[in-house]
Amino acid sequence: MSRLLPEIRDRQHYGELFGRDLWLPAVLELAGRHGLRGQPRRGVKGSHIVYRVGGAWIKIMAPLFDKDMAFEIAGLETVAAARVGVAIPEILACGELD
Repeated sequence: MSRLLPEIRDRQHYGELFGRDLWLPAVLELAGRHGLRGQPRRGVKGSHIVYRVGGAWIKIMAPLFDKDMAFEIAGLETVAAARVGVAIPEILACGELD
């Protein structure tokens, strides 16, 4: 099976690829795996690749940001567990692709 995501050599390479339209095959694969329906739309550009599909968001983080991902997941889980009375994004799935 061919790769859905480019190999990222370093932060500079990631920056060069970030704005390009090469993430859609991976987004479509993930949407299909999780039963998400709707036209994928690229989200506001931040530090990571984000697409909205229907009512869900797909975030793709390169392996060089693995600590960022762990921190974000832990933060969302902590806030959700505290039941703070505000809407908190629910993590439907996380894992690796390619």
